[in-house]
Amino acid sequence: MLRALEDLAPQYSQAQLEELRLYTNKCGDAGMVAISGAIGALPAVTYLSLGGNQISDQGMIVFSEALGKGS
Repeated sequence: MLRALEDLAPQYSQAQLEELRLYTNKCGDAGMVAISGAIGALPAVTYLSLGGNQISDQGMIVFSEALGKGS
């Protein structure tokens, strides 16, 4: 599912997707890598729900670094 997010993100950027609810999807750290790669193509996202996933500190570091780079 998260690989599909990376592939579809450019299309959704045109639709101005504002909310991305991925709670309880078992994303894990690998999912955070995928989300990190896609988030830059979704500039209108103002709400991202990740609760209930098994994301470690390392997964969040990857995501925060992507945000810091404007990805």
